[in-house]
Amino acid sequence: MKHKLTASFVKALEPQNKLYKVWDTEMKGFFVSVLPSGTKTYMIHYRHEGLGRDYKIGRATGLKADKARTLALQALARQCVHWSGHSIREKAGQAEARTGQGRRPGKVHRGKVRPLGPDA
Repeated sequence: MKHKLTASFVKALEPQNKLYKVWDTEMKGFFVSVLPSGTKTYMIHYRHEGLGRDYKIGRATGLKADKARTLALQALARQCVHWSGHSIREKAGQAEARTGQGRRPGKVHRGKVRPLGPDA
């Protein structure tokens, strides 16, 4: 079901026999999950490397829909920065491997990598 998520609309949602989701019409991927116990949780759905994932924003009892929408945008922004930084580090590591430059090789001792020194 799709509907604009407001505090009054979310409060009026009734639990059913199984979990269901109500998707927001204002923000793509933003929804409220309603459990059979009556617990309502704001969540955001996103995709990363082809896998769909749900991120919990917070319970609807102490959080208004507008505030949850703002927190969802902030969470997505943080995640995008993390992903872009991760891909930059991966590309830098691949470049170092091709050129043979970068970190010195180390030896593994009890699961820890230790750099090779003059007495190694």
